[in-house]
Amino acid sequence: MDGQKISLAAEALFRLLFLCGAGLILSEPLRNLAARVQMHNRLRARKRLQEGKNGILRHLDQGLLMAFGKPVGAGAFLFFDSALFLAVLLTASRSFSPGGTLCAAVLSAAIPWLLYVMRLEESRRKGSREGVTLVTELLRRYRISGGNIFAALEETVGGVRELKVTGKLLYRLLLSLRQAPGRAAVGRAAEDLAYGLGTNWGRMLSYNLAAAASDGRDITTALEDLLIQLRDAESLAEERKRLNGEAMRMTGLLIPVLYPVTIVLLVGYLGIPLGTVLQNQFYTPGGLLLFLLILFLWAANGALLSLFAAKRFDF
Repeated sequence: MDGQKISLAAEALFRLLFLCGAGLILSEPLRNLAARVQMHNRLRARKRLQEGKNGILRHLDQGLLMAFGKPVGAGAFLFFDSALFLAVLLTASRSFSPGGTLCAAVLSAAIPWLLYVMRLEESRRKGSREGVTLVTELLRRYRISGGNIFAALEETVGGVRELKVTGKLLYRLLLSLRQAPGRAAVGRAAEDLAYGLGTNWGRMLSYNLAAAASDGRDITTALEDLLIQLRDAESLAEERKRLNGEAMRMTGLLIPVLYPVTIVLLVGYLGIPLGTVLQNQFYTPGGLLLFLLILFLWAANGALLSLFAAKRFDF
């Protein structure tokens, strides 16, 4: 037994020494290969950045950044939604009819889009409230920098903590301008900023920033006029903001509160066991489809209110 242990230990030691020697011999070629792959990926990324993405994908990228506060990426979002659709389609096909299977898959795939619209509109409303602060700070720092729009953007992004929503968009704008200079790239970056803000003042600001970045045009007067219009519109938006906030809170809390209350009533007053209620809700085709329909209608109601009832601060 001791001889067998010694043999195994010697074999393990020889293998370890072989791996160490191979690592020492191949370390330099492997490092060179990794550097080449990294350089190739950087060149491809720079080429894609210079050529520009498809307009729809760029807008979706900007919208996801606004909605979730992080660069999620259009490809990742579309992949997740497609995977959710296929997963529900394959799972529901075992219990549902073909029509019910397709309906369940479509409802499940539509819910992330509706939640995306709700979050996007909510972030746009919050970002629209930052308009006065954004233009004020940008104008002040633009004057201090002597008309250097890049320095003004850098100081605004890094020095104003109140810009929680618009600051992310300005940072992405500045990054795009630094990495891919040129009139076409500036135009795409300004278009992305305007789409992310989604307001008239945001489009005006984006146009002026693009003019300053591409042509070196002095935009002091334009920023001053924009600031005057924003301050005039600010006083008219407070009452509308209060009414819209109440409607959104009622919509957001109605279904999440009513659903557990309904379960409590079924269990407490009708005497139906909780296990039976949950089994009928989630383990039968009709109950599961009804639950998906409730989620879909709740998200659709919130998305419609976000689009048409809850207005952004604009002029």
